[in-house]
Amino acid sequence: MIKQIELRLVGGSAPSGEITLKDLSAISAALQELVTRLSRDAADAAGPGRSKQYVEEFAELRLGAIQQGSTVLQFSKGPTDKLDVEVPGLADADDRFWEVLTAISTDHRPDWVSELIAESAGKLTLAMRAAADTVVVASPSRGDIRIE
Repeated sequence: MIKQIELRLVGGSAPSGEITLKDLSAISAALQELVTRLSRDAADAAGPGRSKQYVEEFAELRLGAIQQGSTVLQFSKGPTDKLDVEVPGLADADDRFWEVLTAISTDHRPDWVSELIAESAGKLTLAMRAAADTVVVASPSRGDIRIE
C-alpha cells in the first residue's frame, strides 16, 4: 500500500523550496480528490453519498513537509492510528493511482478510467503544470514518474 507520495516540482515560478499557496491548494485539492475517487471506485463505493468510513480514512492525505532542492512536497496517505494492513480493494486503488499518473505522463487515458476519475486527473494535471515545468512523482514502493 502506498503510504508516502513525493512531488518534486522543477522549474516553477516560485523560488526553490517554496510554492505559492494558490498552487499548493490546487495541487493538494486535486490530489486528494483523485485518490478519494480511485479509492471509492476500487471499494465499490463510487457515486453520490457518503462512502464507507474506512475508504475515506485510507484515502486521506496529509502534507508532511516541503523541502528545498527544487520544491519537494511530501504527502502521507492513510490513517495514522491503524495497523498497516492490506484492505481489500484499496491496494487496487494504489495500483490505479500509479497507472493514472503514468497515463498523465504519457498523455494516454486507460480504458477503465471513468469520467469522474478523468476529471480529477485533469485537475491534478492543470495544477501541477501551473506550479512547475516538470513534476517528478515518487513513492518508496514505486518507480518515479516524470510529468512534463
